[in-house]
Amino acid sequence: MNLAGRDILAPADMGDGCESGPTRRAIELEAIFKAIRPARHKIVLLDACRNNPFPRCPGRGSGDEVGFRGLSRIHDTGLLIVSSTQIEAKATDGLAGSGSPFANALVTRLSQYPRMDLVLLLRKVAQDVERATDGQQRTEVKLVGAGPETCLSGVNCSQ
Repeated sequence: MNLAGRDILAPADMGDGCESGPTRRAIELEAIFKAIRPARHKIVLLDACRNNPFPRCPGRGSGDEVGFRGLSRIHDTGLLIVSSTQIEAKATDGLAGSGSPFANALVTRLSQYPRMDLVLLLRKVAQDVERATDGQQRTEVKLVGAGPETCLSGVNCSQ
């Protein structure tokens, strides 16, 4: 979610309390990018709904506000960011207990192709999500700089 111009990751069971103050159990997306900055392979997977959990709370969003607006402001290099849906869109959660279309596609593809280059695999995940949601959800795969060249197995990656 985006609150006061800051991109925030919060758990799905956070609740929608309207009390003021910091959002408990939430973390700013910028803190994640800062933490991974020294890593050799920088990969961020966001299976996030991109909705406003405070639609009835004055001062906590308009109810229509969605998206991690700051993803376009990331200036790190060698970074791969994958979001389950595009900015200005909301992701599907899937049926209770079954996982989201993005999570299901990701797990399936990773188990099928552990040696496939991760960027290529994620493009297949994006196709699977779009197909599973009848075109309603489009996964966003963003490379900042060249991005990491890696696969799940870590060795013998292939096309």
